Amino acid sequence: MTIDGEKLRFIVNTAADPTSLQFDHFKELGRWISVDLSEDKIRTEIRRRLTEDMEAVDRCGVNGLCKAFLYEHFVVRRLSWVFLVHDLNLS
Repeated sequence: MTIDGEKLRFIVNTAADPTSLQFDHFKELGRWISVDLSEDKIRTEIRRRLTEDMEAVDRCGVNGLCKAFLYEHFVVRRLSWVFLVHDLNLS
């Protein structure tokens, strides 16, 4: 099988960092799909992104109502797309 004239190679990108999603995942319509269909790395990535966003809001220097606005319109909006495209197992 060829794509754009190049032979299709393995999905696993051995040049990428083994802890990253680019190592053994591919992206389709915003959803990261693992080659073994596990959800472990994407859950870790979602947790990491949430933690980074929460820390960014905490470091921004605003407080009170402005901080609540940032949580609602920045953090929640970014996570809502992830939860829309990924159907994570609840257990």
